[in-house]
Amino acid sequence: MAHVLLSECIRSQEIRRNHLSALPRERTVGFVGLGQMGGPMAEDILKGGHSLVAYNIDKRKVDHAVSLGAQAASDAADVARRARFVVSMVDTTAQAEEVIVGPGGFIQTAQAGDVIISMGTIDPMALQRMQEQLAAKGVDIIDAPVSGMEKGARQDTLKAFVGVKTEALEAAGPSFSL
Repeated sequence: MAHVLLSECIRSQEIRRNHLSALPRERTVGFVGLGQMGGPMAEDILKGGHSLVAYNIDKRKVDHAVSLGAQAASDAADVARRARFVVSMVDTTAQAEEVIVGPGGFIQTAQAGDVIISMGTIDPMALQRMQEQLAAKGVDIIDAPVSGMEKGARQDTLKAFVGVKTEALEAAGPSFSL
């Protein structure tokens, strides 16, 4: 599911911008949170043929992703520096805030037009605050928590519950059509 979701985001953005040879950053997916659900999701993105840059606080999980073809990032800011679409798949609201808007977070290096996909279940008020901070930089955030646990991630049966503003939906493409 993660592969399909991000594949459609990338394809839609390439078509919309009419770039036949997108920049490497445009074709790279960033991923933070390689735990029980995030690890299999990142593997799925790699299996789909996408370039992936990954970060996790447990370096062993990054090493595993690298062994499958991912590039290692030094922190979440490095992920956003190197990828147009970035995924946060962390457990708690505090972790999401740190990864997305904290020091060393996505907000430090994200560029106007970038899209952050928050796939953990986090406090909606915190998400709204993060959205306001990101909007000041021209960065969109898509709220897409998933259900299905580790088994769903491994069997590619996760369900995403997507909340997004219209502009981000248009940028993300048909995978978010309701």
